[in-house]
Amino acid sequence: MKSFSKLLIVFFLLNFLSGSIVFSQTQTSGSSSSSPNASTRNNSSSGQQFGFIWDYAKPLGLTQIQLGAMKLAFESFQKEMIKLNADLSLSELNLQDLLSKNASLKKIKKQVEKSAVIGGEIRYQRIKLGRTIIGVLTSEQLKKWHAMVEKFNQEQASHSSKVSQKQTH
Repeated sequence: MKSFSKLLIVFFLLNFLSGSIVFSQTQTSGSSSSSPNASTRNNSSSGQQFGFIWDYAKPLGLTQIQLGAMKLAFESFQKEMIKLNADLSLSELNLQDLLSKNASLKKIKKQVEKSAVIGGEIRYQRIKLGRTIIGVLTSEQLKKWHAMVEKFNQEQASHSSKVSQKQTH
C-alpha cells in the first residue's frame, strides 16, 4: 500500500509539473511565494487544476532547505525539457519532411523511433523530477500532501458529477 501511495503521488506531481513550467521564487520576507491562483489554475480540459507542491509550502511545513532543493531540481528539469522539446520538435519536422517526400518506410520508421526515444526521455525526466521532489519530503509531509491531493480529487469528482447532472437536465 505504501508503494501504491508513492506511485499515486508521483503520478499527480508529474501531471502538475507537465502542465506548466513555473516555479515561484522565495519572497524577501522568507516565506514561500505561491504561483498565481495556486488551487484555481485553469486547465482548458478539466476546469481547475491542483497547484504545484511548493504552492502549499506553509500547510506542508516545507523548510527553506526543502524549497531550495526542489527549486534546484526543477530548474535542472526545465533546462533539460527545453533541450528535449527542441530535439523532439526537430525530429517531428524531419519526420514530416520524410512523409512529404514520400521517403521509404525504412527511413520513416527510423525517424519515428528517434522521436519515440526522445519522448521516452521526456517521460523519464518527469518521473525523475517527481521522485526527487518526493525524496525531499518527510514522511509526515508526504502524508499531508497525499491527503491534500485526495481531497482535491474528491472535490473535483463531486463538481464534475454536479456539472454532468446540470447538463442532462
